[in-house]
Amino acid sequence: MEGKGVSRSLSKRYDLLQRLLVVGETGVGKTCLMCRYANNEFMDTHITTIGVDFKLRRVEVGDKVIKVQIWDTAGQERFESITKQFYRRAQGVLLVYDITSRRSYEAIPKWLSYIHQFAHEDVPIMLIGNKFDQELRRMVTTKEASRYAEENNLLFFETSAKTSGNLEEAVYTLCKAVLDVEMNKTLRLSDISFSDRIHEGGITTPTDGNANKYKPDQKVEYHHTNGHNSSGYDNPVSERDTVNLLQDDKQQTSHTCCSVM
Repeated sequence: MEGKGVSRSLSKRYDLLQRLLVVGETGVGKTCLMCRYANNEFMDTHITTIGVDFKLRRVEVGDKVIKVQIWDTAGQERFESITKQFYRRAQGVLLVYDITSRRSYEAIPKWLSYIHQFAHEDVPIMLIGNKFDQELRRMVTTKEASRYAEENNLLFFETSAKTSGNLEEAVYTLCKAVLDVEMNKTLRLSDISFSDRIHEGGITTPTDGNANKYKPDQKVEYHHTNGHNSSGYDNPVSERDTVNLLQDDKQQTSHTCCSVM
């Protein structure tokens, strides 16, 4: 399934950049999901991710061409401190568990607590049950996981990195949710800016017989709370960051683990 609105052409320019963060326990198939989605590749065995790796993919959502950066975090406890900085930049989160591993499912509240603590409060979260091709080994029912997702305001899909089942639709749904959040922010900021212009220019209230004009004592500037502008580009990255972020098509990361399609 190629998925609706998907474009694999890297020559076409993009309108927006979206950063999606993939989190979850070790062994749930985070890297396999990334490789299948970005490169249409699947490996039964792979080297455990050290720190953070990322891949790229272009997706068309409505009339927007979106370049998706998918950041893969290591699941081991000893690497969690390295990846906390990426929660703050994430515009969407893929929280992955393994349907054949009860332990990985029971760890979901821990990962949700990290997301709520370090990410922005309006970040869309997609709960993904991976390996649904292994139905005979299932330990977490679809009904149970779906109910948990609904109770915690999460998007939900079951996918398979091996067969790519539902993967295209899951990521597309998350990208659309991220786009909706960004558009709503832009509209709110536009409303605030319009309100400021009215106050700065002065208004006459219909109940005021003296036609008094109201002006603010000082100009107030409004910024996006998630640290990026409406086009999706980052603010300058601090030198303290351990990984260089890809800023545009001409700039490449120095991270040796990165694979760019």
